Amino acid sequence: MKEGLIGKRIFALMKEKNITQKELSIKTGIGQSTISDWQTKGTDPRACNLIAIAEALEVDVINLLK
Repeated sequence: MKEGLIGKRIFALMKEKNITQKELSIKTGIGQSTISDWQTKGTDPRACNLIAIAEALEVDVINLLK
Protein backbone atom coordinates (compact mmCIF):
# COMPACT_ATOMS: atom_id res chain seq x y z
CA MET A 1 0.00 0.00 0.00
CA LYS A 2 1.30 3.47 -0.80
CA GLU A 3 1.46 6.17 1.82
CA GLY A 4 -0.90 9.13 1.89
CA LEU A 5 0.04 12.36 0.16
CA ILE A 6 1.33 14.10 3.27
CA GLY A 7 3.03 10.92 4.46
CA LYS A 8 4.73 10.62 1.09
CA ARG A 9 6.05 14.17 1.38
CA ILE A 10 7.27 13.55 4.94
CA PHE A 11 9.20 10.45 3.88
CA ALA A 12 10.72 12.31 0.93
CA LEU A 13 11.89 15.07 3.28
CA MET A 14 13.20 12.51 5.77
CA LYS A 15 15.22 10.87 3.00
CA GLU A 16 16.49 14.24 1.75
CA LYS A 17 17.58 15.23 5.27
CA ASN A 18 18.81 11.73 6.19
CA ILE A 19 16.45 11.43 9.18
CA THR A 20 15.29 8.00 10.33
CA GLN A 21 11.85 7.13 11.64
CA LYS A 22 13.37 6.74 15.09
CA GLU A 23 14.96 10.21 14.94
CA LEU A 24 11.70 11.78 13.78
CA SER A 25 9.89 9.98 16.59
CA ILE A 26 12.29 11.37 19.18
CA LYS A 27 12.14 14.90 17.77
CA THR A 28 8.34 14.99 17.56
CA GLY A 29 7.18 12.74 20.38
CA ILE A 30 5.15 10.74 17.84
CA GLY A 31 5.44 6.98 18.21
CA GLN A 32 7.72 5.26 15.73
CA SER A 33 4.96 2.76 14.94
CA THR A 34 2.64 5.65 14.05
CA ILE A 35 5.27 7.10 11.71
CA SER A 36 5.71 3.66 10.15
CA ASP A 37 1.93 3.44 9.63
CA TRP A 38 2.03 6.54 7.43
CA GLN A 39 4.08 4.51 4.99
CA THR A 40 2.84 0.96 5.42
CA LYS A 41 -0.87 1.62 5.92
CA GLY A 42 -1.14 4.65 3.67
CA THR A 43 -2.28 6.95 6.45
CA ASP A 44 -1.38 10.59 6.99
CA PRO A 45 -0.44 12.24 10.27
CA ARG A 46 -3.05 14.05 12.31
CA ALA A 47 -3.29 17.77 11.70
CA CYS A 48 -2.28 18.46 15.30
CA ASN A 49 1.12 16.82 14.62
CA LEU A 50 2.02 18.81 11.51
CA ILE A 51 3.73 21.66 13.35
CA ALA A 52 6.00 19.29 15.31
CA ILE A 53 6.82 17.36 12.14
CA ALA A 54 7.60 20.53 10.20
CA GLU A 55 9.85 21.79 12.99
CA ALA A 56 11.68 18.46 13.21
CA LEU A 57 12.24 18.47 9.44
CA GLU A 58 13.11 22.18 9.46
CA VAL A 59 10.47 23.10 6.89
CA ASP A 60 7.34 25.21 6.84
CA VAL A 61 4.04 23.37 7.37
CA ILE A 62 3.04 24.47 3.86
CA ASN A 63 5.89 22.34 2.48
CA LEU A 64 4.28 19.27 4.05
CA LEU A 65 0.97 20.05 2.40
CA LYS A 66 2.27 20.59 -1.15
